[in-house]
Amino acid sequence: LWDSIPSMRNLGQTLLDFRVDGNVIPNVTADSLQDFQALNYLSMTGCKMISINLPHLPALTQLDLSRNAITTWPDFTNTPNLTELTIAYNKLTSIPLSQFLGLPLQTLRLHGNLITPNNVDDVCNPNLQHLKLGANPFKTFPNWTQVGCSLTQLDLDWTGLTYFEDSHLDSFPLVVNLDIAHGGITEFPILHRNGPRLQWLRISDHKISRLEA
Repeated sequence: LWDSIPSMRNLGQTLLDFRVDGNVIPNVTADSLQDFQALNYLSMTGCKMISINLPHLPALTQLDLSRNAITTWPDFTNTPNLTELTIAYNKLTSIPLSQFLGLPLQTLRLHGNLITPNNVDDVCNPNLQHLKLGANPFKTFPNWTQVGCSLTQLDLDWTGLTYFEDSHLDSFPLVVNLDIAHGGITEFPILHRNGPRLQWLRISDHKISRLEA
């Protein structure tokens, strides 16, 4: 098991895909990754990571930091071309969406954290299309007015939702894929206004006893 990233100056110059999952690297410094200027994909899942400081990685488009112990958001200023970010199953409590306004970020996966709706920046990021927030302690459908401006897919499974209605989708005008499975909803929602645009709906494992048109 590695406890740090060894110097890979020669390898790093040409490496496009780097996966060091399952090691023990609690603190990742900018110096340890500075040689990976051509890197497109970086995966450091299950590394018991507490913090990461990213150097300038101009080619990086996909980053996966899942299953670590991160409590504070990293700074993504040095990853100007990041389009897909996964920090699932960590200990994050908020989403500073304002931080991503200058990035081409399209997919953000944050399932399995400690995030609540009130701790999410309610801003419109015109590039963001897929937001995965399952297994966070939401309990109720978020009442954001701006976050959903460009989303086409929203995942809120395992958040303990007990109620869902048509008006909840008014602020998510482009969403066509919706996952709200695993909760305590008792009545099937009547979606006369927003339902016709949905292409995929998962509302499994609730307490619904009948379907209504």
